[in-house]
Amino acid sequence: MPSSRGEAAGSAGASLTHALAAGFEALPPHGGYCIGFSGGRDSTALLDALHGLRPGRVRAVHVHHGLHASADDWAEHCRRFCEARGIGLDIRAVRVRPDGDGPEAAARRARHAALQEALRPGELLVLAHHADDQAETVLFRLLRGGGTAGAAGMRALRPTGDGGWLWRPLLGVTRDAITAYCRARELQWVDDPGNHGGANARARLRAALPMLEAVVPGAAAALRRHAGLLGDQQALIATALGPDLATRLHDGRLDLRGLRGWSRARRHALLRQYCAALGAPVPGAAWLAECDTSVIAAGADRQPVLQLGALRACRFDDALWLLPALPPTEPAWCTNWDGCAPLSLPAAAGSLHCSGAGPPLHALTVGFVAPGTRCRLTAGGRTQRLKHVFQRAGTPPWERARTPEIRADGEPVQVGQWRLPAANAYLPGTRFHWRKPHWHLPSEGT
Repeated sequence: MPSSRGEAAGSAGASLTHALAAGFEALPPHGGYCIGFSGGRDSTALLDALHGLRPGRVRAVHVHHGLHASADDWAEHCRRFCEARGIGLDIRAVRVRPDGDGPEAAARRARHAALQEALRPGELLVLAHHADDQAETVLFRLLRGGGTAGAAGMRALRPTGDGGWLWRPLLGVTRDAITAYCRARELQWVDDPGNHGGANARARLRAALPMLEAVVPGAAAALRRHAGLLGDQQALIATALGPDLATRLHDGRLDLRGLRGWSRARRHALLRQYCAALGAPVPGAAWLAECDTSVIAAGADRQPVLQLGALRACRFDDALWLLPALPPTEPAWCTNWDGCAPLSLPAAAGSLHCSGAGPPLHALTVGFVAPGTRCRLTAGGRTQRLKHVFQRAGTPPWERARTPEIRADGEPVQVGQWRLPAANAYLPGTRFHWRKPHWHLPSEGT
């Protein structure tokens, strides 16, 4: 047992610094560390330790949910903490929209989205999940029937699906060790009462873990060992399914053709690998069974949608797509545009840009294409329904609803990326460019 304060600090800090130092070796090339900093004990210890090991390469992002009366005080605490150490801090305010999963789940999704948006090119996103969080996750996923991939727990390093990486260096460090580190370093942290209670299943399970430890001493450690063993098995499964996934995964879409002929075990393993490759939640047994019934077995002319956490799994053109929740479109939306500056479109539809010889001389209006729209794509060509144009181009429904239509003096001159013949008469020297967002989750490296 440590006999002095200095020995206590060294003992408490050893597991944190060792975990960080060991993790450095496995990291991909990157441009620095961006830490999700709530101001709580865990992220405080992580930020302090990582800043000490990599000074000048660490910055923090605090997500201000505004859900608690002390939220402003927490943001101010984070500002003072970072200012005292010369650490850059980005405070992001978010609006949480509770849904059927409850306010905690909605806040978690809003926080993750804000952290992703705050990342700079090449940065690693670093989060402070620790060993006790891992035990909780493993138990929760086991009870949900999450299979090998789910019960293997959180990965210390994984791609985020947008070319970035998420690092959790403290998965081998216990809550007690983090608390001891903070006390030995005399660090101050904020305490969110939401971490000690709550009505959702995850919060109740967190409260039950100490009782499980009392009945089965060492239960949390056993769950973490179990996760490690399953992680090894999952690595073997990933290796075995690697060629199948490489063949079927194209820009985030999973080719579903022929999967009904596979065994249930192989098909479910592939779906789990697909979700993992995109950084999506690991589906449980009930979700996979529903996917078999309502998505994979659906007729080719159907477009079923299945919820997966905050994502939607959509079938289109014999492929499975994973999409985040998109804001709804307003079919009647219309606005004027002078063409001088880019126009940001609502409903996550991207933006319009204009190039050419000076601003357009005709009044421009922009709206979304209406159902039943007909157009002529080439001079002298026949008028055709835009629905058929979309079908031939393989345009998914979420893109169709967000396709902009540009009019000059009331005459359609462009639909999406298609320049219409009238544009040559009204705007001969002008070109419009629609920059579409990547609505669905892309696979790593795309």
